[in-house]
Amino acid sequence: MEEKQLIDLSDFADRLYKAFLKLWKLILVFTLLCSLLYTLRGLIRYHATYTSSMSVIVSQQNNNILVTSESTEKTNEAFKKALLSTTMQKIIANDLKMSYVPASIQVSLVPDTNILKVSATSSNPEDAYRVVNSIASNYGQLTKQMNDANMIILEEAKMPVSVDNSIGLFRLLIKGALMGLAISLFVTMIYAFTRRTILREDHIKNKLHLKVLGSVPKIGRKKKNYPLRNQLLITNNRISTAYKDAFRPLTMRIEREKNQKVIMITSTLPNEGKSTLSANIALSLAQNGKKVVLVDLDLRNPSLFSIFKIENTKDEIGNYIDSKCVFSDIITSSEQHENLDLVIGFKSYDNSIEMLSRQRCQRMITELKKKYDYVILDVPPLLIMQDAISISRFCDSALLVIRQDYAKVYEIVEALDEYYEMNRNVMGCILNCVEKSVFDEDFKGYEYGYSYGKRS
Repeated sequence: MEEKQLIDLSDFADRLYKAFLKLWKLILVFTLLCSLLYTLRGLIRYHATYTSSMSVIVSQQNNNILVTSESTEKTNEAFKKALLSTTMQKIIANDLKMSYVPASIQVSLVPDTNILKVSATSSNPEDAYRVVNSIASNYGQLTKQMNDANMIILEEAKMPVSVDNSIGLFRLLIKGALMGLAISLFVTMIYAFTRRTILREDHIKNKLHLKVLGSVPKIGRKKKNYPLRNQLLITNNRISTAYKDAFRPLTMRIEREKNQKVIMITSTLPNEGKSTLSANIALSLAQNGKKVVLVDLDLRNPSLFSIFKIENTKDEIGNYIDSKCVFSDIITSSEQHENLDLVIGFKSYDNSIEMLSRQRCQRMITELKKKYDYVILDVPPLLIMQDAISISRFCDSALLVIRQDYAKVYEIVEALDEYYEMNRNVMGCILNCVEKSVFDEDFKGYEYGYSYGKRS
């Protein structure tokens, strides 16, 4: 039970880390926006106030400042109530020739003394000053009945020159930013918690119940202006050994499978790296001495010509299916390896499903199967088009490329359900663009100069 909880914690930490990497720009923008909006709200609601004060004592027969007695306390309390009374408010308003008192009045006792601090606070410094002076001039109208109490002014009121409450722009900006960051992190945690994608090989086994043939590390990009696909072939000397080594056990597992000559390689969604993996699997098999042909059957979005930097061939696959050329015209030898041939497409066809259903397409695959040890078909994603489902009728099995933390589990299951309607044989899955867990001691990621496309 404790081990399962540790695994779940590791899984959540990985998802949270990946979610933060994916959303950090949005988090930053939202945090800055909250900071600005909170500051703007503070500016709108801000009202500068000014306070004018005077210090007084209320004396009777005994006017000792430092010594308090029960009678003195009662006198001070009575005096305070008198100054804050409605009657005093009317006296001040009449004195100022106004219908209301333009300031709030406060009366407080200075600790350990019988000194009272009488203050008036207003948005206008002159109003605050005038109200305190009015109290000083008119308090006697209320204190005649207070046993000969008399107010002695120790410190006269002054015109206030500075505000009581400064706006504090920096404080508002920081507080708004912290609020925005807290909200962003909470939403990111919810996003990570509810995101159901594939992170590790055991997810494929437990959630999809499929065999994992291998994992291919993610290649991080150091320089943004590098071309992507045509740099990711295992024949490229600049690619890391770790990336190349990932294909050796993968192709060994493929070779162990019996009677699996025609293999289609697909994915659930675009941008999972299926075309690049198709090219590298074909190259790896060729390096193992197998005679291999790689066929671009993604007629809507052909890409192998750009991966292998092919600009001209005798003809292309679409023209062959349309009966515009002969079979031998579409076979192109690869410059990367003598055992690898290519069948390339250049044009995009909107009627790809109809073309792939023709007998000529099936005949082409049959002829290739006779001539080569392996026929690797790069086909469209399962969930986007029906092309891959149509092609599966001519295949011995399929390899499903799953990009780490990309397609949702329910999307993969839905795609597989559609595939199983035509062909039940799935050789296994390849986990692509794999980044190490944040719990790995040597967690550094991969930085080899290149990367694949992104999905939000």
